[in-house]
Amino acid sequence: MTWLPTLAQMRDRVFYVLRDSERAFVTATEVDYWLNEGYLDLNARLRLTQDIDTGTFVLATGSIALPADCLELVSVWIGDTLTRVTLVDHDTYMSWATSDETPEVTIAQVWANAIEPYPLPADGTAYALYYISQPTELTDGGHSPVSLTPELAQRVVNYARAQAKWKEGEADEGDRYYSLFVEGLPGQPRLTHRLHPGRIDLVPEASPFDEEW
Repeated sequence: MTWLPTLAQMRDRVFYVLRDSERAFVTATEVDYWLNEGYLDLNARLRLTQDIDTGTFVLATGSIALPADCLELVSVWIGDTLTRVTLVDHDTYMSWATSDETPEVTIAQVWANAIEPYPLPADGTAYALYYISQPTELTDGGHSPVSLTPELAQRVVNYARAQAKWKEGEADEGDRYYSLFVEGLPGQPRLTHRLHPGRIDLVPEASPFDEEW
């Protein structure tokens, strides 16, 4: 069995590199939040936690709600024999839905956190959604990030270190730790929760009132 650090051990690793040894300016609550945020980010990028949601289509609703813990929709299957649905963009979906023609295969769009198939299946038609799910939040000091390897768990620590260093005003150190977190990772998938992995530098545009007269 692979050994994984606990939330408490990961928290200690973050504080080890900080100037705030009293944990007053950077709090344990903040570090736990950043560790969970990094954990979520890695799961989204690497598609580590996978799940299936099954049910039956309700014609009156006309859509299938995305699971609350869905980070990315992988595939949709509808019918007694579970035939795969072709996911299309909004324009393609509307071109079929507003025409007098019917596509050879069932298509669907994701809209307002729901899946809208076309043509509409009959009431009670079975469906199955395959998706990437959110990991279980680490809330207890003894919890471990079970979907990760030790190397990935260290990346999560570096993510939290980056956030803490940025808060301490050490931008270069924050950038360095964030680079250790993100190096070699794929980008976030399209259907993922919005994260804030780095600093946001706001540069105001020049104003006409700043001109010298």
